[in-house]
Amino acid sequence: MKKYIQEMMKRKDLMIYLVLSGLKSQNKNSFLGYFWWLLDPLLSVGIYYFVVVIVFRRAHGAGYGVYLVIGMIVWRWLSSTVLVASKSISQQSGIISQVNLPKIQFPICVALTQLINFGFGLIIIGLFLIYFRVLPGIELLWLPVVMGVQFLFMLALALPVAFVSVFIRDVEAVIGHLMRLWFFGSPVIWYTEMIPERGKWLLAINPMTHLLNGYRSIFSGNGDLPLHALLSIGIASVGFIFVMIYIYYRWEYRIIKVL
Repeated sequence: MKKYIQEMMKRKDLMIYLVLSGLKSQNKNSFLGYFWWLLDPLLSVGIYYFVVVIVFRRAHGAGYGVYLVIGMIVWRWLSSTVLVASKSISQQSGIISQVNLPKIQFPICVALTQLINFGFGLIIIGLFLIYFRVLPGIELLWLPVVMGVQFLFMLALALPVAFVSVFIRDVEAVIGHLMRLWFFGSPVIWYTEMIPERGKWLLAINPMTHLLNGYRSIFSGNGDLPLHALLSIGIASVGFIFVMIYIYYRWEYRIIKVL
């Protein structure tokens, strides 16, 4: 397993290539090109703002605008990472058949690519903060910490999803439905007060609840930063990542056979 990790480190040049190629492949054939990195999350926020505020009239005011944009941008980072990671190995059969490299690098590169995309999402959040005149405080210094915890959490999800999808291709289709269910079960577009009391326990065990609360605490100062919950998520994610590294190390030859 140690040699496996060392082999991963030797392939840093390939990882950089995969990350850059992943960025270039997104929206490369579209008319607006890279502008979609800003426009796409902005349109998503606009749609849900229209549904919740205009149609259902379940929220109002500047506070909800900031609340919504933080939730949508953070969720978009999670969902895009998991969905793209589910195809990260199976779609690279050409490279895998020609180059001997650790297969775990493909979902890792997906996570790094989506991390860069999240940076454009932070620009959207910043624009909303300026528009609604919300000034973050000293809590903003915690942003890299919360981002690091979410990155580890998403990597802990991306690695098993990418691995299982090689052997069971139907997983790719199921993942989309599960992510949609998770979306509506998380406080992304709804205030936690809108959730019935009988469902509050689901929010408590949902890692995205604590991650979203962390971001909202940082950007808008609503509530205390859930440090204990974030620490637990980070530690559990690191432990699971090492378990997945071991699984990839032991079962890589099966991936090659299937592809």
